[in-house]
Amino acid sequence: MPFKTSAGSIFATALAFGGGGLGVLLTRGQATWVPQNHWLAPGLFSAAGVLTLWSVLLVLKSSSRVPSDPGRVGQTTGQPEVHGLGNAALAAGRDIHISYSTPVRAVPLHPGADKIPKAAAEAKSPNLQYVTSKEKRVFVSPLARDGVCDPRNVEEHGKSLQALVLKFENKIQGDRKIARAMNVIAKIQFRSTGGDRERVIDYGVWLNSPCNSTDMGTGDTRELLLMCVMEDGSLESFEDRREGNHQFQDEFSYIDVGCVDGLEVVEITLIDRNSQAVLNCKFRVWRDGIRFCVALKD
Repeated sequence: MPFKTSAGSIFATALAFGGGGLGVLLTRGQATWVPQNHWLAPGLFSAAGVLTLWSVLLVLKSSSRVPSDPGRVGQTTGQPEVHGLGNAALAAGRDIHISYSTPVRAVPLHPGADKIPKAAAEAKSPNLQYVTSKEKRVFVSPLARDGVCDPRNVEEHGKSLQALVLKFENKIQGDRKIARAMNVIAKIQFRSTGGDRERVIDYGVWLNSPCNSTDMGTGDTRELLLMCVMEDGSLESFEDRREGNHQFQDEFSYIDVGCVDGLEVVEITLIDRNSQAVLNCKFRVWRDGIRFCVALKD
């Protein structure tokens, strides 16, 4: 509550202060001192008057520091903050300073209201996962717009090759929101078990894709061509050259073919170039008679 001063309090202070000095003299048995020294009486009471006036001025000075706008009091805590001598200073009529604090942040309506939910803080991203391997017949089209695809008719089936493909999925995972993978490429590295030979493919071939990348919606599965058995029985891998707007006029010019016989260690890295989601897998791949064998490596 602001400190207020009334005329009555000023008069009471003045009366108490002025009479106090004379009271001290009387209580000490000096009642006869004043008549005997009547020539000092005017000076004594003049001094008492000066002291009384000084006390009144101090009280007025203190009361003038109360803010003219009472509405400002209590904007933050409801009470002004007193710095200096505190309540004792108020009682003694001494000079004090009153200031007001501005709140730094709003108080939440309920506990935890100012916290960002965990689900909202996590940005959605694809969840690329290896699913399985599969042997199937594929048709290597001479045209770049068709690429390597499933046989669509009897003629294409007659020209198809036995192939090993790996299946990958943009898999749903519990309550997590999964984003669509828009531009996924596959980098493949083949190595011999001794590490002395290798073949590196910058862009693997996605089955039925018109370019060197693919997309995966939530829960979608895509097939990556790993290798094919050629007519002479050799194992060949394909690299997709269909990058950008490059036009391939010659037949089969959109792919590079390389032998991977004896290169059993295979490392595959999937990269979504939009979200930068990455999946890395290692396999051991070999032939047992006429069948492919695939094992995941740690």
